[in-house]
Amino acid sequence: MLDSILGSTGLAASFNTVILISHPDDDEPLRLICSKQNETEKAFGDMPRTELLRDEDTFAVSLGRAFKEIVQEQKKQQRVDLAVKIQRYLADHPNCTMPDLQQSVSARKQNIVAELALMLQLNMVTRNGQGTKKSPFTYSMTASMEGDAAA
Repeated sequence: MLDSILGSTGLAASFNTVILISHPDDDEPLRLICSKQNETEKAFGDMPRTELLRDEDTFAVSLGRAFKEIVQEQKKQQRVDLAVKIQRYLADHPNCTMPDLQQSVSARKQNIVAELALMLQLNMVTRNGQGTKKSPFTYSMTASMEGDAAA
């Protein structure tokens, strides 16, 4: 980050501590703050990228969650969203195949396979077929889950 802002590491080396505020995505109001220490200040350590919060009324600034936590929460939410899409599609289209699922939920095959494996393990989904070209796997919601997915 330092090189892209200052254009030279020689400038950054002249400071003991450089504090950077970045905006990773134009679509979100998220701001991140981090610090980079000079070699003479290494005992303090670099501050990891952390959410920078601002109170709308007082304009007071405070620190929020670590960026790693934010990314983990986003990944969790994406998995939940994918699971919901799969459940809804299977409730409306029983005995569908993997290509049908891929096309309808617009997700990577490995992510769909992982979610289906979890759903199979939890007895939410049934799988029929041999997994061959002549008899591909087909997926359906279990009878007990069909009412839940429709709700």
